[in-house]
Amino acid sequence: MKRKISLMNGKGERITFEIGGLFSFFQILKIKKLLQSNEYSLATEEDAKIALELKLYN
Repeated sequence: MKRKISLMNGKGERITFEIGGLFSFFQILKIKKLLQSNEYSLATEEDAKIALELKLYN
């Protein structure tokens, strides 16, 4: 099942990733890196639920 997760920076710019395809592992690594940089945060509550399911937080 493919899922979309969105991140938003302080300027309100949004980046959306699609998880569940061939390159999901690399997408998850990129999302983790962006979240750890503190430049981006999860855009919505639904994105937070998906992040918890995917174990994006340690």
